[in-house]
Parts: sequence; C-alpha cells; structure tokens
Amino acid sequence: MPLKAHEEDKRDLLKGVQHNVKTTTAEVPAIPTSPDLGQRRRGSVGPGAQFGIYWRSPVTMISIFVIGLGSALALHVWYSCLNGKNVGDSNQQQTALRIGTTLAFITQISLVGSVQFAHVQTLWRALKRSVISIYGVDAGFAASSTPLSFTNLEMLSKLRLASSLALIAWCIPIASLITPATLNVDSILLYSGQMMSVPALQISQAGAYKDFAYYVPQGNMLQKYLGPRTILTRLAVATSTTGEILRLTAPATNATYVQTFFGPYVQCLDANQSTIDAIDAANVRRKAAVDPSVKESSIEYFAFVPALSNVNDTSLNGPIQVANLSNVNGALYASNQLWLTFPRYSVNQINFNVSQVANPTYLTCGLHNASYHVNFTWTNGVQSLNILGLDVLDATPYPTDPSFSASDEDNMAYSAFMWAISSQLVGTMGFYQDISPNDTNNQIIANRTYSEIATNIDQTSLLGTSDLNSYFIKNHFLSNNNASQPFSSQRLRDMALARNRTLDILIPELSSNITLSLISYPLLSHPELTNVTTTTTTNIYTYQPKKVFIAYGIAIFFALVANVLGIWAYISNGVSHDNSFSSIVCTTRDIHLSKLNAHERLGALPLERKVGRTRMVFDVGNMAEGLRGGGRWGFGIA
Repeated sequence: MPLKAHEEDKRDLLKGVQHNVKTTTAEVPAIPTSPDLGQRRRGSVGPGAQFGIYWRSPVTMISIFVIGLGSALALHVWYSCLNGKNVGDSNQQQTALRIGTTLAFITQISLVGSVQFAHVQTLWRALKRSVISIYGVDAGFAASSTPLSFTNLEMLSKLRLASSLALIAWCIPIASLITPATLNVDSILLYSGQMMSVPALQISQAGAYKDFAYYVPQGNMLQKYLGPRTILTRLAVATSTTGEILRLTAPATNATYVQTFFGPYVQCLDANQSTIDAIDAANVRRKAAVDPSVKESSIEYFAFVPALSNVNDTSLNGPIQVANLSNVNGALYASNQLWLTFPRYSVNQINFNVSQVANPTYLTCGLHNASYHVNFTWTNGVQSLNILGLDVLDATPYPTDPSFSASDEDNMAYSAFMWAISSQLVGTMGFYQDISPNDTNNQIIANRTYSEIATNIDQTSLLGTSDLNSYFIKNHFLSNNNASQPFSSQRLRDMALARNRTLDILIPELSSNITLSLISYPLLSHPELTNVTTTTTTNIYTYQPKKVFIAYGIAIFFALVANVLGIWAYISNGVSHDNSFSSIVCTTRDIHLSKLNAHERLGALPLERKVGRTRMVFDVGNMAEGLRGGGRWGFGIA
C-alpha cells in the first residue's frame, strides 16, 4: 500500500475511532476497577508497570535445555549398558526399547521446548524493531506450531532470526527418528569347549579286523582271508554312488572338533614301463577270451586287480593274472593294487570330435596306511568335513595265509577296504561288433555295432571323470552324428558331479571319503573323548553410538545456539515475554486496532485481506493519540 494512502487510511481510522468513542461511551458497561486504576491515565505507564527480566522465564528455558541434554546422555548410557547383552524374552526386549524410546522422547520435547522459548524472545525483539503487516505478525507467532507460516515471505525477511529458531524447533525431532535405529538385535555365535564322546575310526585298532573282514581259522595258527564284510561293501557303495561322505552323528547342532587317526588310503601314480607291459599283456589275454562271434572294436577302459601274491606260480617270468574279486577262491592271492588303462584326451582340450585320438594312459593305484588330520564341523546340523593334513605312509601288503599277529590282522582289515573299492572299479568299457556266423570272410555288419559297460564304475560318481570322455563321445556318435554336441545331457550332468577331474585324483578322493564314511557306522567306530567346540546362536543388542552422537550432537548444538540467542534477546528486550493470551491482550489494546477489527468479534478465519495487510509496529507511546514516547508498550498501526 502507498505510504500516502496508508496515512490517509490511518487518519480515517483515527477519526472513526474518536467518533466511535464519543458516541458509544455511554453504552460500555461499567467494569469494577481498583481506585488506582480509575485514576490512571489510559495512555501512560503507571508507577506499578513491570520492567526487568522475570527470572523464571530464562531459568525455565535453560532448565529444559539441560533436561534434554541429560536425557540424551542417559539414552547413550542406557544403550551402552545394553550393548553386547542378551536380548532375553519378548517382555525384556520391549522394556529395553520402551526406556530408550521414552528417553528419546524426553530429549526431543525438551530441546524443542527450549528452542521455542528462545524463538518467542527473539520474535518479540524483532517485532519491537520492525514495521510489519498483521499477516507477518500472525505468521511469526504461528511459526512454531504450523509449517505453513514459512510461506510468508514478509516473516522470513523481517523476522529472520525468529524464523530460523522456529525452523530449528521443527527440525530437532528428526534426531529422534535416527536414535531408535542405533540399537539393533543381532544373532551371534557363542563358543564353548568341552570334552564330549565322539565316534572314532577303529580300523587300525587291535582286534577291529573282525568287523571289517571275513576270515576262517586254518591249521598251524593261520587264518584264511575271504574278503570284506557286507557292511563295509555297503558303506563303500553308498559313498561311491553319492560322491559324498556319509552323515555322521553330530555331537551338537553347531559343533567342531579335530581328530588325528590312522586309516586306509589309495594312492594312484603313473605306471612304469614294466607295469605297462604287464597291463597290455593282461589286456591281450582278456581280448582273446572274448566270444568269437563278437569282434572288439576298441577298449576304452580296462581296470583289474593283479594277482601279485600267487605263491603257486613258481615261474619268475610267468604272466600276471587278473584276480577275480567275485570269487573268493580266485582272489585268495590277489593284491592291494588296482591297474588301469584308458585313452585320455589332453587336459587343455576344449573341442572334442570322434575322429580325434586320445593318448593311452596307465595308472597303478596302491593301498597305503595314512595319518588323517581331520576337522569335523556341523553348522545348523549341516556336516562339513575338511582334511587338514594327510600323510601317506607305508604300502599295505596283501594278507597271504595271515597269522594271528596284530600286523596281519590289520592287513586283513585294510585289504577288505581295498577290495570294496576295487570291486566297483574293475571291468571294461568298450565297443563291439557282431560277426555273422555264415560270413567266412568275417565281414563286419555295421548295423550291429554296440557299446558295453562291464564295470560297476557306472554306479559311482567317478563315471563323470574326463578319462572316460573318449568312450562317451564314441557312444554318443553311434546314434547322433551332431559333431557340435559330443556329449548327451546326462553325460554333462555326470561330468559336473565329478567336476571333470581325472581318475588319478578321483580314486584317492573316493578312498578318503569312504574312510571317513566308516565313522558313521557305530560297529566300525568307537566313542572317544574329544575336546569339542560347540556354538550356540543367541540374540544380543548392538549399539552404534556414532549415529547417536551425530544426530543428537547436531540437535543439541543448534538448541544451545538458540539458548544463547534467547538470553541475548532477554537482555535486549529488558523484559520477559511469551505468547500467552494475557500477553496478547496487554499489547493489543490500542484503540486503532480495536477500530480496525471492530467487526471481527469472533476472530474467525480467514482474516480479511485489508486487515491482514495493515502494517503494525510495537512501540512505546500514547497509541490512542498516535503519539510516541512516554506511553505504554504495545502494538499500534504504523
């Protein structure tokens, strides 16, 4: 509004008010007053006017700030006491959280209340030094209760400090949203060690051979070794089929312990030249024994147990025979070795083709005594066995006419173990063709070509070894000539189970897995006191003090700044103010304001725009006469 027009409106309002006073004085009901009040001039400040800072107001502001500071420290101490402790049941957890929430709430309302005290003092100070519209005054008083007040640009420009403190009061509660998240509940494992009875392998213990090997006594204090007991064979087959160690009895749901013991182990090495010649010779004899109506096209796998201990063969240069493990009498003079031959593709070869030639490979696998150092672990009932160390010791001799000595008895138990493994690996895999009986020229009938697996290795996880790729590539091409897919989908799964490793790695691994699987059967193991570390899952409180320090540190800092500004406002004002009804009444009795709002009896919203735009000033003077200096404090029209 232009200044000239505003002055004219003010003079009109003054005239109207004076006229209204003259014409309506008789209608104002008499109000009982004290004798002093009746003798006091309306436009003057009486001798009883209160100047000076009322002590309770600044003390209250500082006190509730200290309460907020103390509550924040108490919250930190409380959460620190809970840190690392067990959560307990639901009631205990709820109690802990309620205390923390209560302290956070007290901190919030105390800091906000302290800032609001400072906001009120700085607001009154700014109003005494500003000419501002009623809209701006309304926004200033409502800034601490409604965020819409911050849309008033006049308040933001003329009441900057008060507006800033009101904004701080609004932002402080954000800290209380952060602090509850600083106390979390985490699950941890508690470790405790104790001596517990756990199963230990007894294959190397005195007298244990009776549970592993079949035997019959003979004359002259000798025994006759007959092979493995059925339980040993069954456990070996189960381990070989799954490719995993059988499930042991866990001492606890979460437990770990370490054992060191002796047990059998099969080690595979490349065959020397003399052994290669012996394998080839045995293969020739085997091929010669094939049915004459069948022609062997190629042999892709040949494994057998050599009869190295046949004492009845007096010829030093006699051929090494193939031991028949399916016949007890035929295996009496076998050995604790397994000889194998097969074509192996290059390790780095990626693309396979039926026309490619693999390199002949020869292995000798022998039985040894070994020292196992094993870590047994169960996590939530899931078993995990890890061989920490394995020392391969002497080779185990085959029991030929064993005596009742401890060494011969141990040899029988170990040899039974080797027999159980070898019986799953011996045999052949090859390709054959039928020959017509009427064909004197032995011409091959192509449509009768077929493959044959004559070994139990197809029942084990070792079937996926890369050493058998040659057989499966040729077998796949018998019915499928697609060179881009040399393996069937089933073959790919078998290869994944064996992780595409070679037999010189898989056979020793299988032997150690079977050794550890024997512990799962109570008759093949005995209880042994062992230091077992058990773990128990428990819920504990975890406190993150850094977030509390940052959140409440910022809130307390701004609240402290607000208190300093509030104290400065107290000193500058010279009196204490608040925004109570009595304070508003005492400062708005100017006759111009009464005329301005004469028709707004209820003070209902919305405020008339013309009234809201009227500019006001908080000053000392005789407001009824528009004079300044020497009057009472209050709002008047500027």
